[in-house]
Amino acid sequence: MAQGHWRRLDPDEVGEGRFGEKTYGKTWVDREDTTGASSAKKVGSVLPPTIVRIDKDAGFAVLAVPGGRILFTVHLSVLEDFGKAVAASENWTTDKKVREIMQSAEKEGKFGIFQTNKQVVDY
Repeated sequence: MAQGHWRRLDPDEVGEGRFGEKTYGKTWVDREDTTGASSAKKVGSVLPPTIVRIDKDAGFAVLAVPGGRILFTVHLSVLEDFGKAVAASENWTTDKKVREIMQSAEKEGKFGIFQTNKQVVDY
């Protein structure tokens, strides 16, 4: 994972995120770069989450964003719809359909988002 920090910009200034995506009011500054991080940055958007674990007994899958510290818990009944929506979107982090699935499933207790202390999955 690229090591670095966020640098604040004026709120109307456009910076670049860790994955090369546009961000307003801040920009990512690399201290140390890796081959994986460089490849991920060429994509220009946050990489889609990948499955880390499926627990059929509990009925949930755990997904993680490569190179990041974000985990998703997704009920197996929602997993296929969530995966299809992410795959079909140009930018899954801002896609309306993806957000609708996440919000609806969260209200039903079938979706959760968690932040960890360290990177879960490499690029």
